[in-house]
This record gives sequence, structure tokens and C-alpha cells, in this order.
Amino acid sequence: MADDPERPAIDALLGLTHQAATAYGRPELAERIAGARHRLATDDVTVVVVGEFKQGKSTLVNALLGIDACPVDDDVASAVPLAVRHGHEPVATVVLDGDGDGDDPERLTVPTEYLWRWVAEPRLVADRDGAADHGAPTPGPEGPSEGRRARWAELAVPRRLLESGLVLVDTPGVGGLDSAHGTATLAALAGADAVLFVSDASQELTAAEIDALRTARGRCEDLTLVLTKADLTVEAERIADLDRDHLEAAGIDVPTARVASTLRLAAVAASDRALNDESGYPALVSHLRDHVVAGARQRTEVAARRTAIDVVAQLREPFVVEREALTDPEAAAARRARLEEAEARAAELQGRAARWQTKLADGIQDLSADIDHDLRERLRLLGREVDERIDAERPLAAWDELVAWLQRRATAAVAENHDQLSGRSDALAGELVELFRVDDQVDDLTLAVADPLQRLEELSGPNRPETTGAGTAVGRFGGTLMTGVRGSYGQLMMFSMAAGLIGIPLLNPLTVIVTLGMGRKAVRDDRQRRLTQERQQAKAACRRYLDDVSFASSKATRDAMRVVQRTLRDDLTTLAEEVQARVQANLAAARADAAGPDAERRRADVEAELGRLDALADRLAAVGASTPGSGS
Repeated sequence: MADDPERPAIDALLGLTHQAATAYGRPELAERIAGARHRLATDDVTVVVVGEFKQGKSTLVNALLGIDACPVDDDVASAVPLAVRHGHEPVATVVLDGDGDGDDPERLTVPTEYLWRWVAEPRLVADRDGAADHGAPTPGPEGPSEGRRARWAELAVPRRLLESGLVLVDTPGVGGLDSAHGTATLAALAGADAVLFVSDASQELTAAEIDALRTARGRCEDLTLVLTKADLTVEAERIADLDRDHLEAAGIDVPTARVASTLRLAAVAASDRALNDESGYPALVSHLRDHVVAGARQRTEVAARRTAIDVVAQLREPFVVEREALTDPEAAAARRARLEEAEARAAELQGRAARWQTKLADGIQDLSADIDHDLRERLRLLGREVDERIDAERPLAAWDELVAWLQRRATAAVAENHDQLSGRSDALAGELVELFRVDDQVDDLTLAVADPLQRLEELSGPNRPETTGAGTAVGRFGGTLMTGVRGSYGQLMMFSMAAGLIGIPLLNPLTVIVTLGMGRKAVRDDRQRRLTQERQQAKAACRRYLDDVSFASSKATRDAMRVVQRTLRDDLTTLAEEVQARVQANLAAARADAAGPDAERRRADVEAELGRLDALADRLAAVGASTPGSGS
């Protein structure tokens, strides 16, 4: 943060640690410090704004910043995430999907006045522009062309609230939390530093919102419930109390804030401090600045300081070993034997047939099989649920509801499968790191597993089956009438012939009753046949959709596992080199000759180097001593 007095001091000490690692010939430690300095200088604090459709998410972001950053309109719904970050001048960027040939997403700078075209739902953009006949917004930087959609968008604006690295992400509102979009958004919250969950203060939390809050709590520790439109209802305080009761009953503990976005925007326009205080936004801004941003930056600083302390400890180690060798040869001999054993184990770690290489290959193979089986099982069970639901209703009469339910459930299944992949990958990394503990503790590895849900959002739902009957009421009635006539005609002819043989008139009550009964049965049979055919077609369409989901998700999961394998391979190869370098440096120091002619001078040099490193360690400990949770 710009006003954080400890950050420059920590960065300066990291610079000194980097110089020391370079001077002592430990490039692998110098690289670790360089990475920590980079994270310290460039870390963003991502706050994701989520909530049901039309709850005021975009207006909340605009009110926080005091500008129209996100498009807000009664006829416009956000369809892609929009990240708003700090910039010295307004710059809008959209990230496009690849062209289908495996190309990476393309970044395109667009005029800020046309950004809303990219983040809004295409159908609504077309309707608003009067271009519905063309089926797509204007091509080029002014809007997406057919087949090229934005995956997400970014807007850089010069706002003081964002100077500290805060990034506000306005999430799509299309479909609400119960939609596939909503499920995918909630599944992606694990990468957020904090979440603002937005709900309308004029009504109590719905069951879907409570479920979403529970999911968000499980994926992000820093969660705040923001009740918007508090100025538009006199029941805001009572609703807030009811919401707290609902959350307590659900076992969800989250802080709550009530805000009035219209008052905030009016206060900003009029520079009215009293109106601004009444809007409730100063407290929310303080929460973001003093709790969310400060907490995230503090964690980054603590991590950087701990990295430096660990590096200094490793730099001290050879000098401690050498001092022991120069002052206590017997103890040094025992240490040297342990270090020689550790060196042999470290050398094994770098071989092509190293145990970790085999364990990595076997682990990825097992993980791939288990994750693939888990996904297939989830989709197979979902397919059974679809069949049962279709068999219990007329699917075409509630087709839109069926499609929304199926997309939501399919997205949830893939999200749960992705969670299992992430957890199993972390567990595999932990097992592999244990093989590298040849002489002391080794830092754990952290993995970021690619999210496969983006591919699902690109899939359209199952296509509506083609109906065989006429679409109008008159047509349906005519078809039913013709079916009855066809069904009764044969029976009429049969009874007419029999009646003629025994001398009974052609038209008699019995003939009429039997004919009408057979016609009615023919109509019922035809309706049942049509319903059976309708259900079969609906099941086939849903199966094709689930096949598409399985294909897209399996491809994304395989790609993610290849990234996991390469990341683990590269990180563990680097770790093997670091372990060997550390052991070799300690072993070389343990072989110091206590009886040599320069032993006394070398002892003085060792004590001097230890003094310098101890002083650096003391400064690193002192700079974070007042920071909660900063203990090493």
C-alpha cells in the first residue's frame, strides 16, 4: 500500500538478502528472493462482487468508485466478468475466446464508451441497438462480431480507492445464482481475496442465496453480505435482522453492511458529506481499505519476510557447520557423516530414475483415471435423474425450466469434480515434497489448477426436440379429430358389415357407441404415443448435451492435469537442485581443517559472516514484529 510504512523497509531487506545470496554463491536462493520481491511489488487484492440477477452489483461497484465504470440499465444484464483496476487513464480491454483452433485468448483494447457492448448479454445489446435482425452487435472494437465473444473484460480507471491494488470484479448476472453462470461464478471464488455478496434490502434472503452464501463461505474466508437499495424501503432494518436470523440458523457467520447506492452517487456528484454518510458507503470503503486490502497486503508481506528469514537461515547454515568443524572436530565428524548420507540422497533426487519421478508419473496416472471416473459417474447419475424427471412430466411443456435445471446441475457436477482434482493434486504435491526432506524441512508446493468451467459456459443447452404435431390450437384439434376418425373408421366398417348380414340397420345405438368408444381409445393411444415419442426425443437431446459436457470437461481436465504434471516436474526438479546445493555447501563447510595454518583466521572470518547474517535476521524479525501473525 502507498501508506504502508513497513513495505519499503521489507523490500529493502529483501534486496540485502538477495545481495547476500548472490555474494555467497547461492543463485537458487537469490531467485527465491527475487520472486518474493516481485510478488510484494505487484500483488493485487481481488474482491469479487456476486449475487442474484438485478440486485445492484454493478451499481455497487459504480457507487464505490463514484463513476460509471460498469454498465447499468434496466434492459442490460452483465454476461461476462468485468474487473475494474487502477490506471492513470481510462483503458478498456476485453479478452476474447480463441478461434477454435487452440489459439490463446486474444486481448483487444476497445473504446471505453463501447465496453458495455462486450460485457452485456448479446441479445439485449442487439435489441437495444435495434439490430435484432442481424443477430449480433456491431463487429470490431465497438462490439463483438458473430462467433467472437469476450471471456472477461478489464477497465483501468484513475480512482484513489484502487491505488492500493484493489481490483473489483463485477460478475455476470445472467440467469442468477440458480443458473449455470451462477454456479460457475461461485466455483471460481477460491482465487478471490474477498467476496461481497449482494442482496436486495427489500426482501429476505432466499433459499438459493443462503445456499450460495454457504458455498462462498467454503471457498473464500473473507465474505461480507451487502444489502443494497436500503433507501428504497422502510423495512431495511427489519429485513437485515431477519437475514441475520436466517444466516445464524444456517450456521453462516458473515458481517453485514447496508448501503444506498443512489444516495452515494448523489453525494459524490454534490460533494455532500452528510448524504455520503447516510448512504452507508464510508463504512464499506473503510472495510475494504482497512480490512480486506490491508489484510491481503499484510499476508503478502509476512510471506515475503518469512521467505527472507528462511533464506538467511540457509545462508547461515554452512558457516555454523564450518565453525563447528573448526572448534569441535569430533562433533564435526558426526555431522559430516550425516551430510555425506544426505548428499547421496540428494544426488538420487536428480537422477532420471529418482523415486519422485516414478511417484509423480504413477500419481498423475492414478489421478487421471480417478478424476475421469468421478466425472463420468456424476454425469451418469445426472442422466438418470434427467430420465426420471422427463418420465414424470411433459418435457416440452416445461422445456426452458428443464434446460436451466440441467445446465445448473451439469455445471455443479463439473465444479465438484474440479474441486476433487484440486484437492488430490495438492495431496500429491505434499506426498512428493516429503521425499525431498533429506536434511531439514522443505517448503510445501502450491498449485493452481486450471478451471474447466469456462468450456461449459461456451456450450448451449440441449436443443428443443422437433414436435410432430401442428403448432396451433386449431391444428392440434384437427389432428386429434383425424386420429379419432381413423381409429373409429375400421370399427364402423366392421360393425356395418356384420349388421347388414343379420338384417340390422347400418346406424343403430350399439354401432354408434362402439364406434365412439374405439375412436376415443385411438385418440388416447395416439396421445400416449406422441408423449412417449416426445419424452424419447427429450431424453436423446439431454443425453447429447451431457455427452458434450463430458467431452468438453474431460478435455479441460486432461489439460489441467498436464499443467499440474509439468508444474510439479519443474518445481520438484528445481527443489532437487536446491537441496543438493544446500547439502553440498554444508558438506564443504564440514570438511574445514581445524588444525590448518589458517584455521584461526578462518574462525574469525566465519564469526564475522555469522554476525552479518545474524544482524540481517534480527532486522527481518524486527520489521514485522508489530504485525499480527508475522511470527517466523
